Amino acid sequence: DLTEASVVHTVAGAGLACHYVLGNNDFDLEGIERAVGATGGSLHGWAAELELAGRRVGVTHGHLTGEFRRLLAAEPDYLLFGHSHQ
Repeated sequence: DLTEASVVHTVAGAGLACHYVLGNNDFDLEGIERAVGATGGSLHGWAAELELAGRRVGVTHGHLTGEFRRLLAAEPDYLLFGHSHQ
């Protein structure tokens, strides 16, 4: 969960290319979208399939079962999720 724009600014401060997907606690969507745009990141909605360093990476928050299953079926090299907070 990004939760608010300040989290985007903190993450972007690391100087890396940032790709984001939304979580179930991201209530300030307009603020998050503005922050992602201002920091040069990419916001992919609820899930994304990316190619990074020659690897296929699926990313989703994990709370939407349909998105998780869709990404799993695509057989990415890596599937990242975190809804459980573990």
